[in-house]
Amino acid sequence: MGFRSKLTLVGLLAVTGLAGAMILGQLDFIIPQLDWFSHFPAGYLLCALILMTLLAGLRCWPGASVAALLVLASLLLLTIPYRGLETAEEANLTVACANVLCRNDQNDAIAAALPDADIIALLEPTPDWADTLEKLRDRWPYQWTEFRTNPFGMAVLSRHPVVDARWMSLIPGAMPAMYLELEVNGRTISMLAIHAMSPQSFGMLRMRDEQFLTLANQLESFSPDTILLGDFNATIWSSALRKLMNTTGLRLTETGTDLIGSATGTWPTFLPAFVRIPIDHCLVRGDILPVRTEIFDIPGADHLGLMTGLSIGNE
Repeated sequence: MGFRSKLTLVGLLAVTGLAGAMILGQLDFIIPQLDWFSHFPAGYLLCALILMTLLAGLRCWPGASVAALLVLASLLLLTIPYRGLETAEEANLTVACANVLCRNDQNDAIAAALPDADIIALLEPTPDWADTLEKLRDRWPYQWTEFRTNPFGMAVLSRHPVVDARWMSLIPGAMPAMYLELEVNGRTISMLAIHAMSPQSFGMLRMRDEQFLTLANQLESFSPDTILLGDFNATIWSSALRKLMNTTGLRLTETGTDLIGSATGTWPTFLPAFVRIPIDHCLVRGDILPVRTEIFDIPGADHLGLMTGLSIGNE
Protein backbone atom coordinates (compact mmCIF):
# COMPACT_ATOMS: atom_id res chain seq x y z
CA MET A 1 0.00 0.00 0.00
CA GLY A 2 1.46 3.31 -1.11
CA PHE A 3 1.74 6.44 1.03
CA ARG A 4 -1.24 8.05 -0.69
CA SER A 5 -3.44 5.03 0.01
CA LYS A 6 -2.31 4.90 3.64
CA LEU A 7 -3.06 8.61 4.08
CA THR A 8 -6.49 8.13 2.53
CA LEU A 9 -7.22 5.24 4.89
CA VAL A 10 -6.15 7.32 7.90
CA GLY A 11 -8.39 10.16 6.72
CA LEU A 12 -11.38 7.86 6.33
CA LEU A 13 -10.84 6.34 9.76
CA ALA A 14 -10.57 9.83 11.25
CA VAL A 15 -13.84 10.89 9.57
CA THR A 16 -15.54 7.79 10.94
CA GLY A 17 -14.25 8.50 14.44
CA LEU A 18 -15.27 12.15 14.23
CA ALA A 19 -18.78 11.24 13.08
CA GLY A 20 -19.05 8.75 15.94
CA ALA A 21 -17.97 11.32 18.53
CA MET A 22 -20.49 13.87 17.24
CA ILE A 23 -23.32 11.33 17.28
CA LEU A 24 -22.41 10.18 20.81
CA GLY A 25 -22.50 13.79 21.99
CA GLN A 26 -26.11 14.08 20.86
CA LEU A 27 -27.14 10.98 22.82
CA ASP A 28 -26.20 12.27 26.28
CA PHE A 29 -29.89 12.70 27.12
CA ILE A 30 -30.10 8.89 27.01
CA ILE A 31 -26.70 8.01 28.46
CA PRO A 32 -25.51 10.91 30.69
CA GLN A 33 -21.88 9.78 30.52
CA LEU A 34 -21.84 10.76 26.85
CA ASP A 35 -22.00 14.38 28.02
CA TRP A 36 -18.22 14.52 27.59
CA PHE A 37 -18.67 14.31 23.80
CA SER A 38 -21.22 17.14 23.63
CA HIS A 39 -19.17 20.24 24.40
CA PHE A 40 -16.83 20.55 21.42
CA PRO A 41 -18.63 21.55 18.21
CA ALA A 42 -15.92 24.11 17.46
CA GLY A 43 -13.24 21.42 17.72
CA TYR A 44 -15.37 19.12 15.59
CA LEU A 45 -15.72 21.88 13.01
CA LEU A 46 -11.98 22.41 12.85
CA CYS A 47 -11.29 18.68 12.50
CA ALA A 48 -13.99 18.28 9.84
CA LEU A 49 -12.56 21.16 7.80
CA ILE A 50 -9.07 19.67 7.95
CA LEU A 51 -10.31 16.21 6.94
CA MET A 52 -12.48 17.59 4.15
CA THR A 53 -9.48 19.46 2.72
CA LEU A 54 -7.21 16.42 3.08
CA LEU A 55 -9.59 13.96 1.47
CA ALA A 56 -10.50 16.35 -1.32
CA GLY A 57 -6.79 16.80 -2.02
CA LEU A 58 -6.45 13.02 -2.16
CA ARG A 59 -9.46 12.90 -4.52
CA CYS A 60 -11.35 10.66 -2.10
CA TRP A 61 -14.67 12.27 -2.88
CA PRO A 62 -16.92 10.01 -0.76
CA GLY A 63 -14.82 10.73 2.34
CA ALA A 64 -14.61 14.44 1.52
CA SER A 65 -18.40 14.53 1.12
CA VAL A 66 -18.93 12.94 4.54
CA ALA A 67 -16.48 15.43 6.06
CA ALA A 68 -18.40 18.26 4.39
CA LEU A 69 -21.61 17.00 6.01
CA LEU A 70 -19.80 17.01 9.37
CA VAL A 71 -18.76 20.62 8.74
CA LEU A 72 -22.39 21.52 8.16
CA ALA A 73 -23.53 19.61 11.25
CA SER A 74 -20.90 21.36 13.39
CA LEU A 75 -22.01 24.76 12.13
CA LEU A 76 -25.60 23.96 13.00
CA LEU A 77 -24.61 22.86 16.50
CA LEU A 78 -22.67 26.09 16.96
CA THR A 79 -25.37 28.47 15.81
CA ILE A 80 -28.76 26.97 16.71
CA PRO A 81 -28.59 27.66 20.50
CA TYR A 82 -27.94 31.35 19.84
CA ARG A 83 -30.61 31.80 17.18
CA GLY A 84 -33.25 34.42 17.82
CA LEU A 85 -31.94 35.73 21.14
CA GLU A 86 -33.54 39.06 21.99
CA THR A 87 -31.30 41.91 23.10
CA ALA A 88 -31.80 45.42 24.45
CA GLU A 89 -29.98 48.69 23.89
CA GLU A 90 -29.10 49.94 27.36
CA ALA A 91 -28.08 48.11 30.54
CA ASN A 92 -29.16 49.08 34.05
CA LEU A 93 -27.38 46.19 35.81
CA THR A 94 -24.02 44.61 35.00
CA VAL A 95 -23.00 41.28 36.50
CA ALA A 96 -19.79 39.29 36.19
CA CYS A 97 -18.21 36.05 37.34
CA ALA A 98 -14.54 35.14 37.59
CA ASN A 99 -13.13 31.73 38.44
CA VAL A 100 -9.83 32.83 39.98
CA LEU A 101 -8.40 29.27 40.49
CA CYS A 102 -7.77 28.28 44.09
CA ARG A 103 -4.05 27.57 43.60
CA ASN A 104 -3.49 30.94 41.90
CA ASP A 105 -1.45 33.43 43.97
CA GLN A 106 -1.87 36.49 41.71
CA ASN A 107 -4.62 38.03 43.86
CA ASP A 108 -3.57 41.66 43.45
CA ALA A 109 -3.18 41.31 39.68
CA ILE A 110 -6.64 39.72 39.46
CA ALA A 111 -8.15 42.49 41.57
CA ALA A 112 -6.67 45.09 39.21
CA ALA A 113 -8.12 43.23 36.20
CA LEU A 114 -11.68 42.94 37.51
CA PRO A 115 -14.20 44.80 35.35
CA ASP A 116 -16.47 47.60 36.53
CA ALA A 117 -19.50 45.39 37.17
CA ASP A 118 -22.27 46.20 39.64
CA ILE A 119 -22.10 42.67 41.06
CA ILE A 120 -19.26 40.21 40.64
CA ALA A 121 -18.95 36.61 41.83
CA LEU A 122 -15.43 35.34 42.51
CA LEU A 123 -15.17 31.56 42.41
CA GLU A 124 -12.48 29.52 44.21
CA PRO A 125 -11.14 32.28 46.52
CA THR A 126 -8.99 30.96 49.37
CA PRO A 127 -8.46 32.59 52.79
CA ASP A 128 -5.53 34.51 51.24
CA TRP A 129 -8.13 36.65 49.46
CA ALA A 130 -9.35 38.31 52.68
CA ASP A 131 -6.88 41.22 52.56
CA THR A 132 -7.34 41.70 48.81
CA LEU A 133 -11.11 41.95 49.13
CA GLU A 134 -10.79 44.49 51.93
CA LYS A 135 -8.82 46.69 49.52
CA LEU A 136 -11.72 46.41 47.06
CA ARG A 137 -14.36 47.57 49.53
CA ASP A 138 -14.37 51.11 48.13
CA ARG A 139 -15.43 49.66 44.74
CA TRP A 140 -17.77 47.00 46.11
CA PRO A 141 -18.87 47.93 49.65
CA TYR A 142 -21.22 44.95 50.05
CA GLN A 143 -19.32 41.68 50.30
CA TRP A 144 -20.16 38.09 51.24
CA THR A 145 -17.40 35.49 51.50
CA GLU A 146 -17.08 31.76 51.98
CA PHE A 147 -13.35 31.11 51.73
CA ARG A 148 -12.19 27.53 51.21
CA THR A 149 -8.90 25.81 50.51
CA ASN A 150 -10.64 23.61 47.92
CA PRO A 151 -12.04 24.74 44.55
CA PHE A 152 -15.47 25.68 45.91
CA GLY A 153 -14.97 28.88 47.85
CA MET A 154 -16.98 31.91 46.76
CA ALA A 155 -17.06 35.66 47.27
CA VAL A 156 -19.82 37.92 45.96
CA LEU A 157 -19.16 41.66 45.74
CA SER A 158 -21.79 44.31 45.07
CA ARG A 159 -21.97 48.06 44.78
CA HIS A 160 -25.73 47.68 44.50
CA PRO A 161 -27.68 47.64 47.80
CA VAL A 162 -29.60 44.43 48.34
CA VAL A 163 -32.93 43.62 49.97
CA ASP A 164 -31.82 40.17 51.11
CA ALA A 165 -28.63 38.10 51.01
CA ARG A 166 -28.11 34.54 52.19
CA TRP A 167 -25.97 31.52 51.54
CA MET A 168 -27.57 28.48 49.98
CA SER A 169 -26.10 25.07 49.12
CA LEU A 170 -25.83 23.11 45.91
CA ILE A 171 -26.87 19.60 46.88
CA PRO A 172 -25.29 17.07 46.68
CA GLY A 173 -21.90 18.38 47.72
CA ALA A 174 -23.00 21.26 49.98
CA MET A 175 -21.18 23.71 47.74
CA PRO A 176 -21.86 27.36 48.58
CA ALA A 177 -24.22 29.38 46.39
CA MET A 178 -25.00 33.04 47.11
CA TYR A 179 -28.56 34.33 46.86
CA LEU A 180 -29.21 38.06 46.48
CA GLU A 181 -32.54 39.85 46.21
CA LEU A 182 -32.35 43.23 44.49
CA GLU A 183 -34.66 46.05 43.50
CA VAL A 184 -33.87 47.26 39.98
CA ASN A 185 -36.06 49.64 38.03
CA GLY A 186 -39.00 48.93 40.33
CA ARG A 187 -38.71 45.15 39.95
CA THR A 188 -37.69 42.48 42.46
CA ILE A 189 -34.77 40.47 41.08
CA SER A 190 -33.54 37.13 42.41
CA MET A 191 -29.90 36.38 41.69
CA LEU A 192 -27.98 33.21 42.49
CA ALA A 193 -24.22 32.77 42.02
CA ILE A 194 -23.12 29.13 41.68
CA HIS A 195 -20.16 26.88 41.00
CA ALA A 196 -21.29 23.42 39.89
CA MET A 197 -19.24 20.26 40.19
CA SER A 198 -16.64 19.66 37.50
CA PRO A 199 -17.55 16.40 35.67
CA GLN A 200 -14.09 14.81 35.79
CA SER A 201 -15.45 11.33 36.57
CA PHE A 202 -18.75 9.50 36.21
CA GLY A 203 -19.53 10.17 39.87
CA MET A 204 -18.72 13.89 39.57
CA LEU A 205 -20.78 14.12 36.38
CA ARG A 206 -23.75 12.57 38.17
CA MET A 207 -23.29 15.03 41.06
CA ARG A 208 -23.31 18.00 38.68
CA ASP A 209 -26.51 16.81 37.03
CA GLU A 210 -28.14 16.27 40.44
CA GLN A 211 -27.09 19.79 41.41
CA PHE A 212 -28.93 21.09 38.34
CA LEU A 213 -32.03 19.24 39.53
CA THR A 214 -31.65 20.90 42.95
CA LEU A 215 -31.35 24.27 41.25
CA ALA A 216 -34.52 23.68 39.26
CA ASN A 217 -36.40 23.04 42.51
CA GLN A 218 -34.85 26.02 44.29
CA LEU A 219 -35.69 28.40 41.46
CA GLU A 220 -39.41 27.65 41.88
CA SER A 221 -39.43 29.95 44.93
CA PHE A 222 -37.45 32.74 43.25
CA SER A 223 -38.81 35.87 41.62
CA PRO A 224 -40.12 35.55 38.05
CA ASP A 225 -37.18 37.86 37.21
CA THR A 226 -34.12 35.73 37.98
CA ILE A 227 -30.41 35.80 37.19
CA LEU A 228 -28.33 32.62 37.51
CA LEU A 229 -24.61 33.31 37.25
CA GLY A 230 -21.40 31.32 37.58
CA ASP A 231 -19.34 28.35 36.47
CA PHE A 232 -21.80 25.65 35.41
CA ASN A 233 -19.11 23.23 34.18
CA ALA A 234 -21.45 22.57 31.26
CA THR A 235 -21.98 24.09 27.84
CA ILE A 236 -25.26 24.86 26.12
CA TRP A 237 -24.77 21.62 24.13
CA SER A 238 -25.12 19.54 27.31
CA SER A 239 -28.58 18.03 27.70
CA ALA A 240 -28.34 18.51 31.49
CA LEU A 241 -28.00 22.28 31.14
CA ARG A 242 -30.70 22.45 28.46
CA LYS A 243 -33.04 20.52 30.78
CA LEU A 244 -32.36 23.00 33.61
CA MET A 245 -33.16 25.90 31.28
CA ASN A 246 -36.27 24.27 29.84
CA THR A 247 -37.76 23.44 33.24
CA THR A 248 -37.09 26.86 34.77
CA GLY A 249 -37.60 29.24 31.85
CA LEU A 250 -34.00 30.43 31.92
CA ARG A 251 -32.48 31.84 28.74
CA LEU A 252 -28.99 32.44 27.44
CA THR A 253 -27.53 35.93 27.45
CA GLU A 254 -24.62 35.03 25.17
CA THR A 255 -25.69 36.65 21.96
CA GLY A 256 -23.67 34.98 19.26
CA THR A 257 -20.98 32.54 18.24
CA ASP A 258 -19.16 34.46 15.49
CA LEU A 259 -18.59 30.95 14.09
CA ILE A 260 -15.63 30.48 16.46
CA GLY A 261 -17.16 27.98 18.85
CA SER A 262 -18.44 30.76 21.04
CA ALA A 263 -17.68 34.43 21.32
CA THR A 264 -17.80 33.79 25.05
CA GLY A 265 -15.75 30.60 25.34
CA THR A 266 -14.13 30.79 28.77
CA TRP A 267 -12.16 27.57 29.31
CA PRO A 268 -9.37 26.55 29.13
CA THR A 269 -7.31 29.68 28.58
CA PHE A 270 -4.31 27.81 27.15
CA LEU A 271 -6.30 26.80 24.05
CA PRO A 272 -6.85 29.12 21.08
CA ALA A 273 -10.02 31.20 21.28
CA PHE A 274 -11.52 29.16 18.45
CA VAL A 275 -11.85 26.01 20.55
CA ARG A 276 -12.38 27.32 24.09
CA ILE A 277 -15.72 26.17 25.43
CA PRO A 278 -18.37 28.29 27.19
CA ILE A 279 -18.91 26.79 30.64
CA ASP A 280 -19.36 30.08 32.52
CA HIS A 281 -22.81 31.54 31.98
CA CYS A 282 -25.27 34.23 32.90
CA LEU A 283 -28.81 32.86 32.48
CA VAL A 284 -31.93 34.98 32.93
CA ARG A 285 -35.70 34.73 32.89
CA GLY A 286 -38.58 37.18 33.14
CA ASP A 287 -38.36 40.83 32.11
CA ILE A 288 -34.59 40.76 31.66
CA LEU A 289 -32.78 41.12 28.35
CA PRO A 290 -29.05 40.97 27.61
CA VAL A 291 -27.35 44.03 26.20
CA ARG A 292 -23.81 42.74 25.77
CA THR A 293 -21.61 39.88 26.93
CA GLU A 294 -17.85 40.22 27.21
CA ILE A 295 -14.97 38.05 28.36
CA PHE A 296 -11.97 39.33 30.30
CA ASP A 297 -8.59 38.00 31.40
CA ILE A 298 -7.97 36.64 34.89
CA PRO A 299 -4.20 36.60 35.51
CA GLY A 300 -2.92 33.14 36.38
CA ALA A 301 -6.31 31.41 36.03
CA ASP A 302 -7.46 28.70 33.65
CA HIS A 303 -10.79 30.48 33.01
CA LEU A 304 -11.63 33.76 31.37
CA GLY A 305 -14.12 35.93 33.22
CA LEU A 306 -17.60 36.69 31.92
CA MET A 307 -19.38 40.05 32.20
CA THR A 308 -22.97 40.65 31.05
CA GLY A 309 -24.89 43.88 30.80
CA LEU A 310 -28.60 43.41 31.47
CA SER A 311 -31.65 45.53 30.77
CA ILE A 312 -34.25 44.98 33.50
CA GLY A 313 -37.83 46.20 33.18
CA ASN A 314 -37.13 48.40 30.17
CA GLU A 315 -39.00 46.46 27.51
